Amino acid sequence: MLRSITAVLAGYVTFAISSSLLIAISGRDPYARLPADVLAILVLLGMFFAFGAGYIAARMARKKPTGHASAVAFLIALGGIVSLVLVRESPGWVQIAAVFLMAPAAVAGGYFRSRSPEAEE
Repeated sequence: MLRSITAVLAGYVTFAISSSLLIAISGRDPYARLPADVLAILVLLGMFFAFGAGYIAARMARKKPTGHASAVAFLIALGGIVSLVLVRESPGWVQIAAVFLMAPAAVAGGYFRSRSPEAEE
C-alpha cells in the first residue's frame, strides 16, 4: 500500500514540477490567452511530462502499472478541473488539455510500462 501511494505521488510530483518549470522557463502565464503555437508547444510538452509521470508511477509500483498511472491521470485531471473552476477569467485551454490530453497521456505511460518485458502485472 505504501509503495502504491509513493508511486502515485512520485508520478504526480514529477508532472507538477516539470510542468511548473516549463511555465517558468517559457515566461508565459498559463491563465492568459496564448498564441496558438505557444499553446500547442505547452500542451505537447505537458503530454510528454504526463506520459513520463505515468511511466514513473507504473515502474515504481511494480504491480498493476496501468492502475497506478490511472491514479496519476486522475490527479492531473482533477488539478485541471479545479483550476478551470477557480480561475474563471482564464480561457482555460491549458486546463482543458490537462483533462482531455495530458491525463490520457499519463495512462498511456503506464500502459507502455506494462508492455515492457520486465513489467509485472
